[in-house]
Amino acid sequence: MLIRKLFMLCCLSVFGLTACSEKPRSTAGFVMPPGDAGRGQQVFVKYQCYECHAIPDVDLPERASDPAMVLNIGVRMHRVKNYGELLTAIAYPDHAVSPKFVGAARAQGVEEDLPVMPHFTSQMTVSEFADLAEFLHQQYRRLMPAYKASHSDEDPRIWRK
Repeated sequence: MLIRKLFMLCCLSVFGLTACSEKPRSTAGFVMPPGDAGRGQQVFVKYQCYECHAIPDVDLPERASDPAMVLNIGVRMHRVKNYGELLTAIAYPDHAVSPKFVGAARAQGVEEDLPVMPHFTSQMTVSEFADLAEFLHQQYRRLMPAYKASHSDEDPRIWRK
């Protein structure tokens, strides 16, 4: 009887631990099909992303209107968005609104109903989604910190800002 209770306790413990091991709605194992950056630029134009977003050194149509704010994509950054973050930003733009965007909107007098990116998930195909993510991903360049060589010749491994 004691062995049976211990066996049941072990089984319940293992089940409990495995049930809690992954986050709810985990994306582990999910892989997007490969995207094409050239087609992604066409998707960027098709959905008129250029109306609110600018990409340096990319030839895009002129804006039909003058938006309150234009958000730059693909600038040199210390922290480059990874592929998953780009996918999330496209599929669920309300997930994380940039504090810089909120601050700029507030500075322009927008207090409520911040203008957020439209949701295109019901119109965009999976191929368009993957192509757009690939196009955007290729725009980012990591900005490495600038360090000056140490004035000390004693140890070349020492670097100072």
